[in-house]
Amino acid sequence: MKAEYEHRFQTISTFGVETKQFLDPSSSGSTRLLVVGKGERYFELAGLFQGDAHMRSISNFEAARDELDSNPYDCLVIDTVNTSDLTVSALKDLKFNAKFFNLPVVIFQEGLDKASQFEFLQSGGCDLFDLHASAKEVVTHIKTVVEGEFIRKGLLKAFSSDAFLTIKDKTTGLPSLPFFERHLERLASQSTAWNQPLTFGIFQVHPMLIADKEPTDQLVQNLMRQVGQTIHSLMRAEDIATYLGDGRFVIATPNTSGLSISALIGRIGSVIKMTEFHIGSDASRVDVDSHYFDNTTAKSAPEIMQRLYA
Repeated sequence: MKAEYEHRFQTISTFGVETKQFLDPSSSGSTRLLVVGKGERYFELAGLFQGDAHMRSISNFEAARDELDSNPYDCLVIDTVNTSDLTVSALKDLKFNAKFFNLPVVIFQEGLDKASQFEFLQSGGCDLFDLHASAKEVVTHIKTVVEGEFIRKGLLKAFSSDAFLTIKDKTTGLPSLPFFERHLERLASQSTAWNQPLTFGIFQVHPMLIADKEPTDQLVQNLMRQVGQTIHSLMRAEDIATYLGDGRFVIATPNTSGLSISALIGRIGSVIKMTEFHIGSDASRVDVDSHYFDNTTAKSAPEIMQRLYA
């Protein structure tokens, strides 16, 4: 993830944009964990962190939702041995909330049967672990996903700077199509050299009627900008999106499986559909069609671009 962060700025620099001030984000500080369930396992987790985290425990999943609404946390940890009210539906409702969309969720799976474990994994909204005395990988994973979210926010802050205007699409504020194409060359070559998947999520946006008014060109352009910024706010640090025109957006997701991007575009599409976009005194919703493909049959950047427009 750090490597992709640096690669993005390397591509930016080829457009003559100064990036040094954004390359070394400051530390996000001690990790803030909200843990659902307390007892021996809670203190075992605290021991694994060896004091390198601010931890708070809470009794049940519903109470955790209220706590997350009121206080900032970097990661939600759920002990299924002590959490009877956790369901896939409840977790999805939490993750679909735009405020918590990128909140990492770690579930200790011992309280789930195999079918339930598979169902949670399929939801794409969490990571499952066993907790035992030597489970250092739990701490490593939590620190990694928290750092990834911090890096993602750093990218968002960087791209909101006026210093990046020359590589932004004027309609949506996303990285421009020329920038996307140049960075795609890097992603495609890395995918081939490292034998890693490169997948692409496509969103086709359809503006709906606003107060019985037919959408005008200006109205559609305003909508596309708001949709683009919604997509931008929900992406992961390693992903990059651009606007292809005619209501079509693309997200390139390096080293990502079909299952992962399916969950990603499903969540982003759901947030977009639920969002009420405001233009002046009017408000509108949009409909979204989405699909994805990988670079199995289209490996070079020109081949991929051709398929994106197909």
